[in-house]
Amino acid sequence: MDRKATWTENYLRSLLGTSESVRLEFKESRILMPPADRPNELPKDKIANELTECVSAFANTEGGILIIGIAEKKVGKSRIAERIDGGVPRTLISPEELQRIIEGNLSPYLPGMHVVSVPLSEAADRCAFVIDVPKGVTAYQARDRRYYGRSEYENKALPDHVIRNLMVRNQMAEATLELASFACIERGQRGFYLDGEVSDESPIPTERTIERLSHLRAYSEYDKFKFSLQVRNTALITINVFKLVLQGEGEHAGLLTPLGDLWWLFPPERARQPRIFPYEAVGFPDREFDLYVPLGTGVAPGSMVLRWTIYLDNSPYSAGRIDLFDHLSAAYRHRTELEGGAGDER
Repeated sequence: MDRKATWTENYLRSLLGTSESVRLEFKESRILMPPADRPNELPKDKIANELTECVSAFANTEGGILIIGIAEKKVGKSRIAERIDGGVPRTLISPEELQRIIEGNLSPYLPGMHVVSVPLSEAADRCAFVIDVPKGVTAYQARDRRYYGRSEYENKALPDHVIRNLMVRNQMAEATLELASFACIERGQRGFYLDGEVSDESPIPTERTIERLSHLRAYSEYDKFKFSLQVRNTALITINVFKLVLQGEGEHAGLLTPLGDLWWLFPPERARQPRIFPYEAVGFPDREFDLYVPLGTGVAPGSMVLRWTIYLDNSPYSAGRIDLFDHLSAAYRHRTELEGGAGDER
């Protein structure tokens, strides 16, 4: 599923009340607006200075999402998304031009970055922007000649020894875990729901099955999803062997119970391709996962996260997280379209 399809105004609204994190930052639209005394002059220097710092920090850490068009408030050390601020005129700057300004002031070139404009319903001539920054393969320098990294609350200039390590990370094996597919299979099914899975293959378990279930929940409605995973080699070193570990995280991590604390070794027996070449991906593990979401579950950003770790041979481990919220929302919309618009998102 194309992640860019999930970046809508509803996605921006779902982030209100969410705090900035290692992989998420908010900025107000005013950073793109011309000065009052030069209303027709795009402030390219200001844009380059502010945005390349953030892009450098994401690229030098784990990658992330930068959203322009959300006002925030400070609560303790955290910055919380407060409201969509009205955006900027769509004629002021295009996604392509914004991306060119960032790429032209970041060194070296960062492949894989995407800039998407998000139309706003309250003003048809205005938009917000979502900038998707991938994890880089070396160290990336902002316009001010500094290298930044991302912490939980802010961007920080990196010390020399960290920069040196980043510059050689493409000489070590490195991998990431991705969703290969994610779809809503059934909506509004009824059955006995048990710790993240529906007991037995049928919606209604047998009497014998019920007797051996110790955490049986009420007979209720649920939506069923299926998804599969793939491991991508993100460096220049061919990967021959690794161990993948999965864990659920967040308020609704219990829905991921069937996945939690599971691990797999690569290559599996009878593997068709017993290695992963640079920048290629293989479906792994070779199975589909079922995810059951009870009706009325308030899934929000960060509430259902798949935490993964890939232990590599003769290289540092790779780790990250997949927030299933975006994919759930997109899968609901796709299913609704297939059903002719019937039903609401859970």
